Amino acid sequence: MENNPSSVTGHAAAPKSQSTSIWSSHKLPLAAMLIAIAFSGTLLAATGRWIAVTEPDSASYIDFDWSSLERIFSGIRTPLYPAFVQLAESTLGLSAIPFLHFVMMMLAVLSFYVGLTAIGFRPWAAAASAAPLCFSRGLWDFGARIGSDALGIAMGIGCVSFFLMAISTYSPRHAPTKSPTQSLLKASFSTRTSIAIVGWVGLGCWTLASILVRPAYLFLIPLWPCLAITTLPFLWKRTWKEAVHTALKLSLVSVLPLLAYCTIRWTVVHEFGLVSFAGYNLIGITGQYVEPSDVDHLPQKSRELAQRLIEVRERAGFSPSAYDYRSMVDLYNKTAWETAAPASESIYGSDTKQANQALQSLAISSLCLHPMEYIFWLRSNGWRMLQQLVRGAVMDVGSRISLCLLAIWGGILAIQRVSKPKPSGGIEHQPPNANSFRIVSFELGTLVWISLLFAAAKGLLVVLVEPALGRYVVAVGCFFPACIGLFAGLLAKRISSEP
Repeated sequence: MENNPSSVTGHAAAPKSQSTSIWSSHKLPLAAMLIAIAFSGTLLAATGRWIAVTEPDSASYIDFDWSSLERIFSGIRTPLYPAFVQLAESTLGLSAIPFLHFVMMMLAVLSFYVGLTAIGFRPWAAAASAAPLCFSRGLWDFGARIGSDALGIAMGIGCVSFFLMAISTYSPRHAPTKSPTQSLLKASFSTRTSIAIVGWVGLGCWTLASILVRPAYLFLIPLWPCLAITTLPFLWKRTWKEAVHTALKLSLVSVLPLLAYCTIRWTVVHEFGLVSFAGYNLIGITGQYVEPSDVDHLPQKSRELAQRLIEVRERAGFSPSAYDYRSMVDLYNKTAWETAAPASESIYGSDTKQANQALQSLAISSLCLHPMEYIFWLRSNGWRMLQQLVRGAVMDVGSRISLCLLAIWGGILAIQRVSKPKPSGGIEHQPPNANSFRIVSFELGTLVWISLLFAAAKGLLVVLVEPALGRYVVAVGCFFPACIGLFAGLLAKRISSEP
């Protein structure tokens, strides 16, 4: 039986035509993304933000002890950011770290664009959401510092991107009854499945990598199942069975790599956990509550450390006030690193594992003795964080650029409409159809919910064990500029459609 040449040609041309259509729908959004990346890099370089800055805690990354597995796993730092610093130092030099932070952030932003289009965002809406993150405060405020803050934010954005790819097959925008979208997954079901697989694998690896860069990102472990159990049934109208099944898979994918790492660490240093650091965080708060009258009420193993802490604090002239939030913030680092750390070193020497365990025990015991003081801290710290989140979202460079572009676009259209005479008889304006409203609701609802749940999970961890300082709050609200960018883009689109 002979093949029909025209039939063969038609089948060969279909994928090519489809591929060309997908590429044409992404050319302008990707060009806009590249312009935003170039503009961000130019502004950072012009304002001196590509000049490396050494902070007091930079030495713990630069001078990380790589002499043995025991030293690697028993330190107060997880090894991935020190490895990043070591790689930079041995290749481009420490002075290149701000540039490398920038590169990692831009890769994360591009992956975020891919993740959004994977779930069905229109390309221009995905670009409007992702482009503001090119100007993230994580880069502007902390990108030049030799510290894990900027890289941690970039890793967090990358994790959300992989999460979106992993759950993309459940998106209502890919349901057979819906009209085709211009997403990257429009080509075929096999392509969709391939990107979902990349998402699942990437999510497991990148979540662990984010935590090993910055242990404060442990909140990602419960975040993924929480997002699935809420997003799928309530926003995407999927069944509860699908939501629970996906949440369980997300839990396994994120937990198993972490358990494997903790197991390896246990075999080396005989401590099951991520890092010997948790006690240093909490003692900065509850260590301020410790008074001489508390010593006899503490567990026996914590009494000597509490007495040493009080002695060091008295010699240094510290006078904490448990109901003065501003004073507690000012004394947080002094309590943790100039009081508690020397007190523990005087007992345990350089054994950071034992020192951390002792500090953690004392911190929890002190909290139990002073619950009302800790409640005051949570209330004050939470309110302080909310204030900074609102101010930071509005004052973020990406947010301001989005709003400025919206204002410029609105002004241009207004001038055109004033100068252009209306046709006689007029044209009746057609309201947006139901499908357009569903698309806008899907895009805005999904991005806002992810941003809010990310902020709630990260923010809760910060409020519990650290003061709401800028370096912590920036990571909490890192996706809010994306919401402002999307809102500005949707509003600009709406204005453009007005007669």
